[in-house]
Amino acid sequence: MAWALVLVAVIAVGLPGAAWWLSRNLKPPALPLGRPTPRSDPIDRWLFDHYQLGTVARGQVKTAVFIEGQVPGEPALRPAALGLAAEVAAGNLRSPRAYRWIAWALIAEGACLTAAVLAVAVLKSTFGLAGLPVSLQQLALGAVMMWATRRQVERARRLTGEVSSV
Repeated sequence: MAWALVLVAVIAVGLPGAAWWLSRNLKPPALPLGRPTPRSDPIDRWLFDHYQLGTVARGQVKTAVFIEGQVPGEPALRPAALGLAAEVAAGNLRSPRAYRWIAWALIAEGACLTAAVLAVAVLKSTFGLAGLPVSLQQLALGAVMMWATRRQVERARRLTGEVSSV
């Protein structure tokens, strides 16, 4: 029984002591919390570099500028939102969904699928039009993506116009 108490005491004191001894020379983490990662989009990096905003604040600024088209209600985020809107309106930054090549690729894919489905429908009439909804969906998705991209840039331009007129 005494050996069990000694074992418990060694574990209770020894494990924390060993953990302290092993971790006393460890360096702090290389990236502070909230810093953009290499896979972050250019807007996150720009907001961090120019305004040192954390992850949540960057998300609030992007939502306010691109989705709501307004300046955020929080006074600390107003300069960042106005700066972001000015950069997007000037064409220096792209909006988060401004990857027009994706939209064009979806439109091209939908057009090719539609042509292939129609060719199969002409050559073999059985179940030839079965893939038509998928191809039309790709066309519609590409068109919606193009429309959303233009609308985000328009919101940013409108935001900079409202601010300059105030």
